[in-house]
Amino acid sequence: MGDDGLLISAFTKLLRRLDALEARQVALEAENAVLRRENAAAATLLEQLSVTAGQSTLEAETAELKQQNEVLIQQNAAAAERVECLAATVATKANSGTLAEQLNGIATSLAQLNETLSTKASAAALEEKVSQAQLEERLAAALQDKVTDAQLEATASRLREKLATKVSLGSTRTLETKMNDDGKGNAIFLDRHVVACPPNACIKSFRLSRSGDGRQYRYNYEIQEFCAG
Repeated sequence: MGDDGLLISAFTKLLRRLDALEARQVALEAENAVLRRENAAAATLLEQLSVTAGQSTLEAETAELKQQNEVLIQQNAAAAERVECLAATVATKANSGTLAEQLNGIATSLAQLNETLSTKASAAALEEKVSQAQLEERLAAALQDKVTDAQLEATASRLREKLATKVSLGSTRTLETKMNDDGKGNAIFLDRHVVACPPNACIKSFRLSRSGDGRQYRYNYEIQEFCAG
C-alpha cells in the first residue's frame, strides 16, 4: 500500500471514529434528558409530600429527596460535561490541520463533514449525506492532482537547463497508450494511461481517442526528438 492508500485508510478510520463519537454524544444527550425527567419527578414528589405527610416524616423525606436531587443534579452536570468533551473531541478531529496542510481539497471535505455532524441527529443520517465511498473518491482525486513545490522546482530547473542549451530538431514519432476502460466519464481512470516521452524528446501534440464501441479510450501523441548543438 502506497502513500495514497495510507491516507485513504487514515481517513476511513477517522470517519469511523467520528461516527462512534457522534453516536456516543446522542446517547449521552438521551441520558441527560432522562436525568432531567427524574429531577422533575423528584421535585413533584417533594410538593406532594409537603401536603400529605406529617411534619416530622416530611422533614426526613424532604432531606432525603433533596439529597437525591443534588445527586441527580451532579449526575446531570457530569453528563453535560461529558457531552461537551465529546463534542470538542469531534470538532478537534474533524478540524485536524495535518492533512489539510498537505491537501487543500481534503481540508474542504473535512470542513463539510464537520458542518454535517453539527446539524444531523444520528449516524445513519450522516451516512446518507456523505458516504465513505464519496470521501475516498474525493481523496483519490485530490491525491492525483497534487503537485508539490519541490516537483515544480525540479521541473522548472530541468526546463531552464534545456532552454540554456542550443538544440537541433530531429525526427518526429507517433506513439499511443493501450486501450482501457473510460470509467463512464470518471477522470480518475485517466491515471491508467502513461504518456511517456523518451530522453532527448518532447511531446509535440496529443489527443484522446475512443474505441469503436465508445467504452474505452487511449492517448495518441506525437513526440519531437532533438539533440544538443
